[in-house]
Amino acid sequence: MTGGTQRGGATPARRLRRGPALGVCVAALASAVTAVVADDRAPPPVPASADAPWRVELSARVELVPGDVGAVALTLSGRGRYGVARAGVLIDLVAPEGLSVRQRRYHREDAVDPEAAAPAFSIPVRAEAPGSYALTVRARFWVCSPKHCLPVELRRVVEVVAIAPAVDAGADAAPSPAPPPARDKRKSSK
Repeated sequence: MTGGTQRGGATPARRLRRGPALGVCVAALASAVTAVVADDRAPPPVPASADAPWRVELSARVELVPGDVGAVALTLSGRGRYGVARAGVLIDLVAPEGLSVRQRRYHREDAVDPEAAAPAFSIPVRAEAPGSYALTVRARFWVCSPKHCLPVELRRVVEVVAIAPAVDAGADAAPSPAPPPARDKRKSSK
């Protein structure tokens, strides 16, 4: 070996020094590979359409009296060969001021029947004052066939309307005077 070359005439590669620059490069490369692999494993959420392999039934409007508790109904189901996966069901709620919910996040375990093929949720809501409120419901879950699974993510708005009870004029009015006593219409015999 003359002139510092090996067979083929190429110069030997110098060893990289182990230092902070190498660590940063390795970390950046690892995060880039992880991001690509993660994107490849999780397909994009399936858009809502009439032929989607899933169906969501959600109350469009809930009416209640201020101060009382009403319920928003939500059911997740699969279509055809697809069914809702046992894990990965997540329901997030965003309630405006004046509308309260018992919890802001629901899982499959919170369903009316967690073991059902189509989990159904009864979400209690309560309005403090009369008015219309927009409750945002974000559902994330997976539907699976025997061969593969698809992620589903959707956002819907439920109108919660708090209607003040009607005032009954009869209940608030002063009581009417008692009727006059009935007169005896028989003639008295003297």
